[in-house]
Amino acid sequence: MSDPIKVKMQLHAARPSIQGAAPPRPAAQAAVEAVEARWRAEDKKIKSERRKKGCVGCLAWLFLLLVAVGAAWYFLGEKYLPPEYTFPRVWEQIKNGWKPSASLPQNPQDDIVPVDPADGKTAAERAKIKAFVVQLEKLCASDLSKQIGSIGIKTDAWPIGQAMLNEIVSADNWYFKAREKLGEMEAQNEKTRKLRTEERSTKRGNYVNQYGSHEINRQRNEVDRKLESCKRIRVQAVERAIKAVKAASSQWTGPESRKDAAQLLKRLDNLATKFKDKK
Repeated sequence: MSDPIKVKMQLHAARPSIQGAAPPRPAAQAAVEAVEARWRAEDKKIKSERRKKGCVGCLAWLFLLLVAVGAAWYFLGEKYLPPEYTFPRVWEQIKNGWKPSASLPQNPQDDIVPVDPADGKTAAERAKIKAFVVQLEKLCASDLSKQIGSIGIKTDAWPIGQAMLNEIVSADNWYFKAREKLGEMEAQNEKTRKLRTEERSTKRGNYVNQYGSHEINRQRNEVDRKLESCKRIRVQAVERAIKAVKAASSQWTGPESRKDAAQLLKRLDNLATKFKDKK
């Protein structure tokens, strides 16, 4: 509810008229001045409260903006920023103390970031698993209805994940073959229909290769089954990938290794969530 409207009244002291009124009394003059002083104090108080509310609102918006920028830096920095400006690297520098300015002479060895021995042992495996997750994301994001052939995959990926990728590509190829067969059948029937329309032949033997409607429908159902099989195999591959990455990363003890494991599992969880949303 808004504040009640206050009507400011201006009191004036009595002034002499033409007939010569009596001068104002000191008590009346003092009352007028007291009322005006009270109104000035109230106006000053109202303006002060408004300024205070405005400052609080600006600070609140500034805080929300800083929170949004910080969240974007934390979650998306590693994807768009150079490594030295990402949150983990900056936070590590803050904990270890800032390095001297570039204008000052520095020891070249100071720029070398020590690698944890545990991270060094798992570097090759982590690189292969990352490559596998990238290919799996690419396959899961593909629109099979608009593709002509299966997406090519690298064969030097993580061995456990390579088997999953091969199953997806194999299912895709069966789908493309079924869809290609359907296209050939429909094209053959269209060609036969045009021949009949143009009356190029009157012999029945010229239409032996025409497919019946039941054959076309059966092939269409086969295409739909192959497409559903492709989707099902993708869902199963993501579920198996999550279990496999958890099993492999359970042996990772280095800080970078644990960080990579968390990011990989998060990406796979996002894939699983997308499949659930499509159901």
